[in-house]
Amino acid sequence: MSVEIKREEKMSKSQKTHAHSSPRTRSATPSYISPPDALKPLDEKTSNKFQKLFSFAEFYNNEKLSDVQLKIPLPDGTCQRFHAHKFVLSARSDTFAKMLTVEGKWKESKSTEFTVDIAANQADVFYRFLYFLYSGTVWLHRSYIWPLYQLADFYIVPELLFLCFDMMKNNLKPDNGNFLFSLDAIHQIHNRSQDETIRKLAESNMQARFENLVKETDLWLSLSKDLVIKVLKGDGCYAYDGEDALYEAAYRWVTNSKDRDSVAVDVLSYIRYPLLSRGVLYKAFKLNKYTTTDPGLKAMVQDAINYKCFSSVKEAEKDFTGKQYQKRDKKFIIWI
Repeated sequence: MSVEIKREEKMSKSQKTHAHSSPRTRSATPSYISPPDALKPLDEKTSNKFQKLFSFAEFYNNEKLSDVQLKIPLPDGTCQRFHAHKFVLSARSDTFAKMLTVEGKWKESKSTEFTVDIAANQADVFYRFLYFLYSGTVWLHRSYIWPLYQLADFYIVPELLFLCFDMMKNNLKPDNGNFLFSLDAIHQIHNRSQDETIRKLAESNMQARFENLVKETDLWLSLSKDLVIKVLKGDGCYAYDGEDALYEAAYRWVTNSKDRDSVAVDVLSYIRYPLLSRGVLYKAFKLNKYTTTDPGLKAMVQDAINYKCFSSVKEAEKDFTGKQYQKRDKKFIIWI
């Protein structure tokens, strides 16, 4: 299916006619509601408009021929209603097609109105999602791309899912050294996305921003064991204070975990002990109960001590090979 990409918001002649003939206000029984001003970009410089080459835009939230009303629960406890058309919803979304056409299996198939069960953050962008179903047009912005992606995924709208996915991939990468998603948003995206590419990009994003990640104490301590390990194991997980910062952050995460005794070895195994400063290595050697009692961790610390003593000895070079001796650097981050 062809898709037209636009940098400016332009309306077709039919859209302009409706826009000028219909007020942008809500009423109890409107004959036509034009796309609200909120469908315009938040910022034209950082938003992209995507428009397919065919459109039912004139029927968007239009009472004419409407055979179903969608009720969207809002955070304030009220509901927003949309006039909709089963044939449009079914044609654009596989999920809606099953809900509205498989008689007897879904209660919505016999209803003239129903509440759409969505998360609070999705309610704020549902009208954008619905407008895309009718018009094939959407403005995408990083501030709401994630809930829009979730809607496209759940309702199986491949065209919108692809557009959101593509923009998310680009926004997970650094833009001239600046990251466009907050770390909290990155964490949510990683936890909820089922796409492995998105998850790996989120992990790379966290590695590249490790210092900021551990400064946000509540966020760092809330990460799952598996995500902490994925961040720590990366060659691009870098901090200004070097491996010392990674060790201190990992140890803090372990000691704050309710399952500390069962997760400590798994997490602390990804510290590169030969790269620690002598002072921090001494803590691992003498003061950390996990590195002083677990055989595997004790061996890693002892190897680090040997490295500090003998790395300059030519005959010992072959003894110090492997990832634990490799310095980390952001340049090693792989951006898919």
